[in-house]
Amino acid sequence: MASGMEEDQPAWAADVETYVSVDRASAVSDEDRDEAAGRIVQLLVSGALTFLDLLRGMETCLVTTDEPRRARGVLLLAECVAGYAGDDETVAGGARPLPGGAASLLSQYFASKLEDFAVLRAALAGCTALLRATATVDGAPDRSAPAVSHDNATEMADRFFDAVHVPSLVQADRQRSYQFLLALVSHPASFADGPPLGSANPAEQIESVVAACDGEKDPRNVLLLCELWTALPRAFCGDGHEKAIADANDGVAKRRAAFASAAEELYDVVAAYFPVSFRPPPGDSVRVTREQLAATLRGAMCASGDFAPWAVPHVLESLAPDKKPTTLDDALATLMACGAAFGTRGMSPHVRNVWSRLRNLLLHPPAGPELTAEGTARWATRAFASEWGGAELVALALADPCLKDAAQALRGEGGDAMEVDGTGNGGGGCCGGSGEREGHVEGGGGGGCCGGSGGGAAEGAAAAAADVTRRGHALVAGAGRIIGAIAAAGPEPAAAAMSLGLAPLLDAAGIGPAGETARARPGTGPLGLVLATPAACGALDGALAGANASAEASPAAVLGDVGARLVGLFAAAAAKRIEGTSALRVKEEKKSEPAAANEKEEAEEEEEEGSQDNGGILGVAGLRTLLSFPAGTGLLGEEGARAALNALVDASLETDASEADADIDPRTDLRVRAGEALAAAASSKSDPAVAAATVKTAVPRLCAACDGDAASLALAALARVSAASADARRVAVTALWSRLGGARRPDPVWTKPLWKDFVDAMAGTVPKTASSGSGSVPGMLQSAALDPSTAAGGGEEDAAARDIAAAMRSETAPGAGNNEDACRLIRAATAALGDAHQVGVLADAAGEIMSGGPCFRAACAAVAGLRVSPSKSTDFPNCEDLVRRLVSRAVGGGDEDDARSATEALSSLIHKLGASGALGPRSGLTAAVDAGLTGSLHAAAGVAAVGATLRALAARADPAAAELAADLVAALSSASREVAAGAARAFGVAMSPGGGGPGVTRECHGSEKKLFRQRFFTQTVPAVMAALKPSSRSGQATTNPDHRPAHLSALVHLARHAPISAVLQSGDSILPVLAEAINALADQSTPFADKDALAGSITMTAAFLSDPRGRDTLALHAEEHAGAIIGALCRIGSSAARKPPGSLAGSPTLSLVVRETALDALVAATSLPFSVVYPQRRAVERASVAALDDPKRVVRFAAARCREAWLLLGKQTNTAAGVVGACWSDPVDGAVLGPVVRFVLRLVVRFMLDPVVRPALVLVLVLVLVPRGGTRDSSGLAGLHSASEERDDDHQREEDRKDSVHDLWVMSGLLRG
Repeated sequence: MASGMEEDQPAWAADVETYVSVDRASAVSDEDRDEAAGRIVQLLVSGALTFLDLLRGMETCLVTTDEPRRARGVLLLAECVAGYAGDDETVAGGARPLPGGAASLLSQYFASKLEDFAVLRAALAGCTALLRATATVDGAPDRSAPAVSHDNATEMADRFFDAVHVPSLVQADRQRSYQFLLALVSHPASFADGPPLGSANPAEQIESVVAACDGEKDPRNVLLLCELWTALPRAFCGDGHEKAIADANDGVAKRRAAFASAAEELYDVVAAYFPVSFRPPPGDSVRVTREQLAATLRGAMCASGDFAPWAVPHVLESLAPDKKPTTLDDALATLMACGAAFGTRGMSPHVRNVWSRLRNLLLHPPAGPELTAEGTARWATRAFASEWGGAELVALALADPCLKDAAQALRGEGGDAMEVDGTGNGGGGCCGGSGEREGHVEGGGGGGCCGGSGGGAAEGAAAAAADVTRRGHALVAGAGRIIGAIAAAGPEPAAAAMSLGLAPLLDAAGIGPAGETARARPGTGPLGLVLATPAACGALDGALAGANASAEASPAAVLGDVGARLVGLFAAAAAKRIEGTSALRVKEEKKSEPAAANEKEEAEEEEEEGSQDNGGILGVAGLRTLLSFPAGTGLLGEEGARAALNALVDASLETDASEADADIDPRTDLRVRAGEALAAAASSKSDPAVAAATVKTAVPRLCAACDGDAASLALAALARVSAASADARRVAVTALWSRLGGARRPDPVWTKPLWKDFVDAMAGTVPKTASSGSGSVPGMLQSAALDPSTAAGGGEEDAAARDIAAAMRSETAPGAGNNEDACRLIRAATAALGDAHQVGVLADAAGEIMSGGPCFRAACAAVAGLRVSPSKSTDFPNCEDLVRRLVSRAVGGGDEDDARSATEALSSLIHKLGASGALGPRSGLTAAVDAGLTGSLHAAAGVAAVGATLRALAARADPAAAELAADLVAALSSASREVAAGAARAFGVAMSPGGGGPGVTRECHGSEKKLFRQRFFTQTVPAVMAALKPSSRSGQATTNPDHRPAHLSALVHLARHAPISAVLQSGDSILPVLAEAINALADQSTPFADKDALAGSITMTAAFLSDPRGRDTLALHAEEHAGAIIGALCRIGSSAARKPPGSLAGSPTLSLVVRETALDALVAATSLPFSVVYPQRRAVERASVAALDDPKRVVRFAAARCREAWLLLGKQTNTAAGVVGACWSDPVDGAVLGPVVRFVLRLVVRFMLDPVVRPALVLVLVLVLVPRGGTRDSSGLAGLHSASEERDDDHQREEDRKDSVHDLWVMSGLLRG
């Protein structure tokens, strides 16, 4: 290849030739060029090559008439400069000064090349790299200076502005131009000597920059343009420190004057992009987001205080209620940025206009997800709290006519004048909103927060509330929003909002000094709630902001006298004494639940929603808010807190609930909310006085109510309060037991109707499922057990717990009859006892158990609740005989309840005392096995006992757990299928969340090692899988085929409760047997059938299909095992259909969760390779059609999704087959397709949709069918050729040829031919 280099070439000349080569035959890649440039840079850095030698060696390629070659030569030189200076990632090590002489020579060279259009992009890159670099100073090697002097930079700018018309360049060249201009204005000497933007005067320099940048549309370049606009003010005017120095500098003053005079023109350039409406197109590779553009543009618009006269009005124009929420959010953020940048001086002329715009938004809040009414209020709060205009904005807001109009509406005056800004539009939505979802209240009908279309009188409301007009309601709601936004700005604005804003409106509504609502006219009560709720919440935010900002300063009172009035108003609402609140609707976030959890029709849900007393809910929420203020900022004195607490107690004890409220969702039950509010007050950290008042006021009242009709409600509230506060719990436990009494009273608690509720309050509510216990409220004794301080014992609470445990075992107590509730209470009371009593409790329980007394279950409950502190474990006597006795009762075949109690006591004893040596060798396992523990796996009681023992050992990583697990693995190969099935289920008991019973839970002082399930799973699975692996001898199995179901069942039982990450890691061994395991667990004719384990296997299959970690493993085994897995899923998914083809005939219906999960797993299976799923499509379609007859709606929906996904797969296949068929029968130039093409088309039939094979097929088809495309219609290729000719330069054409979809375009043209 001719290069023009001299014959005696240096070694690096080959790298130069590699980089500048434009010969297509050489096929030099970008990676090769980058490596070549990197090697040259390394030579420059090491000193083996100088820039002067490089220029001499590259002379021919830098002056050649071959424009592409010359452009690459200049670009190589620019990359060498950038790499040497550390301006890119070519060479690590940071910035490095260029040699002084080379820097001057290079700057002159690159400046001259700005006039050569063919190399413009490379010249701009070189100039930019030099402007960013430094150079050594001759005679002072330790010093460095800018690589390009101010004069040379000015010359560069002159050449650039004279030779280049930036708007006419392509995107990449414009991008380089903006980078060049940014480097110019960022020159270190810009402020002292003026920005080096040419030799013209400052005004003309600004005109040149504006002309170069105006009209840009590419988002990548807009980002650079905004960055340039942010740097321009400093280059012409300096920063704050430099401005102070510049007063005596006449040149700086002239530049500042020129910038100020051109400020409007400069601002107009970036103003064209506001508000940002950019949306990245689908498949965008630029990766510029709207948020990036908005943030960068915001900085450019606020870059100089000279922009303020035009920027602020421009931004305010976008703060109109008719704008999109996205635009409004952007405008509000930009307005706050303007305030922070321009300060009081720039913003003061616009404060009134700012308030006018904020006022309209608060009265008419947006309804979009990007900006809601709550978000609008937060932006307004930031404005009220700002230094540039907060005080003036607060004054304007509190004096706004809308508050006076709201007062008139509350008095019933001036109905015709109740308009907002003369529009007659009352707003709607919460507090005048548009009906969107908001923080507390939402409008019914047309969106008003108190119902009706826009907030008018709601249908079904009391007749007294009919006078509340739509406009009046919107004004009152808007006033509440404004007051709340002001109050959230800080303590001082909050105090002003309460005294000057809220108090007059409460007067107008007829709310008395203590919150009396008797004088309030009909209809104003609901409006008072709408007004007071956002105001109180805003005041709380303001008080908290003040407490966080000034922790050392004394708190400022926020509520003042208004606090008592708010207590009265909210108390009346909580007591349902305010008429017309049925129009209020409270909408909250609902916790996500499985679709099958509740299959009610939509009409029933709406009816239930409408039955809620939303006025009461707002009242309870308001009382909770008032009790959450920091100390000294909220309610004045103890009377205010006491009144709020008494109101919450009354609400929690409400007994006159309507029939509609009887079946209400517990999450929305007013009494539950009131109990939660009392719990929050009892645990208050912001105001200890509130917490003390709760213990002093609320807890005694609740205890006293336990003797009345509201006993069950009082006990539930006490449990919530006790769970939140230890002080409240101590008072409650002692007071309750002394009030209700035990065996010494003529009417002990177990003889009263509240007995069951008493047990629930003390020992915790029994969860519906083992996994839902975490969601129930812990009982008072459970809370005591979880409190580490109770281990020391002593005190009235400890005495009460001891008395409870003893009383329950008395002759007349239900514990003597082994009552289940009494056993729960004994277990909780024992767990709450201090360490000093535990040895005696165990001795008494052991005596009862060994003697076979009538209180066997009660004694087992005491053992289950045993507290064994590490320092006290050696105090307990030897209990091997007790272990043997418990094993005999657990597996002896007696009463099932006795067996269950014995199992729970056994697991608790082994778990807590096994390591102490008190149970004999192997943590008591030897004694248990000797007593026949592992000899009863054929019975359910034996399975439970073995599983509970294994759980007790494995949870604390006892070495004996591995020995027991090995015995169970051996039992899987038992000749008795019942024993083998029992051994498999024992693994499931040990791994399940409820395995081992309550004695190994945290509430009863059980402990679990971290990741114990994952550790036990990984240690045990290999032994189970060993029998399932094929033998090394051909044709032989490692185990008897009759034993495979047991091992498969054990595998599923272990995996269903193990962490999914551990299961997926073992996917290579689990996947090959997964389909066989599903079938084994579904076979009702064997003892291995297990619905719960089957559900676990289906869930595991879905995880392999949906989780990326499992999907990769599944892809490796798809060809061999996916068909069997899909077949098993089909049978499970259609098992409940009326006539499911191939389903489990005669078997009980599997749970709907299993059926739904199986169908969803089939949907995920479509992501498997096409060759795997295509043969299964008919079977899946039949199963999904059958599942459409499932009795459960959620399963029918899953079936529809499954059928749609697989039908789409079939349609794609038919489309590909149709294209191939057309090509097959069509002659080419009068001849039939040859054998090679037939072979290719057979591959297409099988693999057209396979992403791995598709690229190879495309290449083969292009090679074979090019003559066909050329003779018929070359429009596809011609179109591609035309598109490539329109590219800007050779580099982009090469990128097009490397495009991954280029071959597909070619293929589409051929097929169209």
